[in-house]
Amino acid sequence: MTMKKNTTMRDIGAKLGVSTVTISKALNGKEGVSDAVREKIIETANTWADRDRLMYVAGATRPEMLHQVRQAAPDRFLLIPGVGTQGGTVEEVIRHAKTTSGDILINVSRAIVQSEDGPGAAAKEFARSIARFFS
Repeated sequence: MTMKKNTTMRDIGAKLGVSTVTISKALNGKEGVSDAVREKIIETANTWADRDRLMYVAGATRPEMLHQVRQAAPDRFLLIPGVGTQGGTVEEVIRHAKTTSGDILINVSRAIVQSEDGPGAAAKEFARSIARFFS
């Protein structure tokens, strides 16, 4: 698989015959894009770089979107913000994003930094809450 330098939404849009607005909506989980088009956009992006050079950001606050991204990119790395203060849960992230071939990184910064118990205690609690899924 070869990686195209500086691939843009315009490149993907030209390949699929859709606008950059459609690409942006699809990749940001906005309404106005069908599931089929969203999946085709992700599938097209998957062909432009191997799994070590392409990742997706999929928010934990929209579990259905997280699931859809994971289905279209089962072996890709996912950065997942939105757990904790923003309302996403570790359980939903694991349920929709954990696979044996695609890694995940869960971002929980605000829930830790702004914790009333202090960041150290909050980080330890988060580590305990997620450890049960990986033991």
